[in-house]
Amino acid sequence: MIPVVSISNLITFLVSSFISVYLWRAYKKKKEERLRYFLYFFISMSLFFLFLTAPFLIFKSTFLITLSVTVAISFLYLILAFISSVSLRILNWRKTEKVFLIIILFSLSFYYLMIFINFEPVCVSISGDFLYWVVPHSRIFWKIGSMVNGIVSGIILLPTIIFFFIGGFRNEKGFIRKRAFLMGTGIFFLTLAGIVNFIIGSIPNFTVHITASLIAVLGLLVLFVGIVILKPKSMPTPLSVNRQANEY
Repeated sequence: MIPVVSISNLITFLVSSFISVYLWRAYKKKKEERLRYFLYFFISMSLFFLFLTAPFLIFKSTFLITLSVTVAISFLYLILAFISSVSLRILNWRKTEKVFLIIILFSLSFYYLMIFINFEPVCVSISGDFLYWVVPHSRIFWKIGSMVNGIVSGIILLPTIIFFFIGGFRNEKGFIRKRAFLMGTGIFFLTLAGIVNFIIGSIPNFTVHITASLIAVLGLLVLFVGIVILKPKSMPTPLSVNRQANEY
């Protein structure tokens, strides 16, 4: 049996880990607050996908698989915290940042409460040659917690995407505009991957999970380009400016 969900998450984990290592090296050379938050974001993303990779590849017990998936959600909320903090600090909206962090902390606590009220291991589902884990229909409190995760993710990510796009449109500097558009687009693709994976992919399907993984990888790479690869064009030195003026 092929654990397709774990393999698709493994692909995303490897890409995210590579970017995390790159950002860590960049941060050691240039200790910027913005770079630090993005480093934490990608580390949280790597750990999130690591725990989603573990089912069937590392853990065989349904209890341990359930525990691994539950722990992964903690890193999902860290992802939301770091990416929202980056956008809100750029806008200098510190009060809104605190409100978002309170929402994130409350929602994570509510999610764990729902799980502990009605804890039940995930079910193993086999479709053809592929192996999946699914949440039992009887676990209503788990489903309520998962619904809250989706709602809170939307509350945090959609404004973040809008903030970056608005910032791009308002800024006249080409470099900053491109970076804002790339970051907004990257977060959009990650949000889309979550929708495909956790909503459409609630029914075991090979194509859906692989598609979600590829969209997530695309989002990570677009963010990577916007954060690290895209560089401002070097400004001309006074000497070169004088030379250009003399030519006229």
